[in-house]
Amino acid sequence: MVPDRPDFISDVEIIHNKAIFDAFNEALDYLRPYSVQGMPYPWKMNPRTLPREIREDQIPQIMETTKQRVLQWAQFKVGFLGRGIETVSDNPDKRAEVLSILREEKLSKALTVDVINITTLLSANTFV
Repeated sequence: MVPDRPDFISDVEIIHNKAIFDAFNEALDYLRPYSVQGMPYPWKMNPRTLPREIREDQIPQIMETTKQRVLQWAQFKVGFLGRGIETVSDNPDKRAEVLSILREEKLSKALTVDVINITTLLSANTFV
């Protein structure tokens, strides 16, 4: 049930936009010069830790890759609240158990894909 207050709708829209912005920013972290590892300590600088150079002609590809990553993350619906899910019984405990199992499966899939992407990124040191 959504209240018919314009300020509530505005707040929800702001939160939604912030979530999209944060997800896009995190997806960009994979493609930034030092990637998700961050800048190394000065005493650990070596040829392997030098940042990737990003050229201007790579920006459209980077933006598309980032967009695809956010859309992939959105498919997992990790924060799913369970609206529209029907259970066999009307028991609230059974419904909570089914939703818990669904959330665990979605989170497991998302984490698996993320680990594979990070492993690929670290081993190849290229755009994922």
